[in-house]
Amino acid sequence: MIALRYGIDAIESMSTVMEWDVTPPKDRNSEATSMVTTGNAIKGLSEALQPYGVRLDIAAITSRYAVPIEGDANGDGDPDVSYHPPPLRLTVVPDDGAEPAADDESEAA
Repeated sequence: MIALRYGIDAIESMSTVMEWDVTPPKDRNSEATSMVTTGNAIKGLSEALQPYGVRLDIAAITSRYAVPIEGDANGDGDPDVSYHPPPLRLTVVPDDGAEPAADDESEAA
């Protein structure tokens, strides 16, 4: 490179340094397996604790195992106070099974 850029005489007075990034790429398969395992553990523990009236601390688990939570910018497992999820839309279906009218005000409830 030195000879091509600066001429053959520059080889004795200049040096070249090259670097390679040898960091292995992330193992996405392992990451996905970890997420599935964590999800299954949360589900299983929640179901196991339910008869005892005990709730699992989801925030602690998601923080400990680096599970990304929407609206959790600081990574503590709890959605940030400033985060407001989109409002839920509820539709009330009449008992007779008929579809509600388009102007039904219960949809905005």
